[in-house]
Amino acid sequence: MKYNDTERYALLKNYVSSVDTGMLSPLTSFDKYEKYYSRVQNELIGLTTASGIKIKSQSKHFIERVFGTKNDPTHNDKLRSGGPLSDIEDALINGKTKSTHNGDSILHYTDKCGVTVNPYTGNLIQVNLK
Repeated sequence: MKYNDTERYALLKNYVSSVDTGMLSPLTSFDKYEKYYSRVQNELIGLTTASGIKIKSQSKHFIERVFGTKNDPTHNDKLRSGGPLSDIEDALINGKTKSTHNGDSILHYTDKCGVTVNPYTGNLIQVNLK
């Protein structure tokens, strides 16, 4: 895979890193991780948000948050719930918006989740599902 499918190999390295850091449960298989990565690519990439941002990419942290984690090591082992892509899509297209981090990100939110997007690159930064 390292030499014959470099894109998939990069995805595998991200998966291993996420498991090693505790941001993703080792019970989440690489096959499932890869499936959801592809679903985000097919279902969310290309959308235009309520604030007019065209979604162009997803971050490693975004896909970690799609799955959630029982103990987020970066926030005192806080539970981070995962959730359906349909809730994320709804927040991006129909949610309310507000600028965060001095305009370097835009939060799109509903009562089910909040999705942060970089307004300059169209990168999905992270998601908080309720």
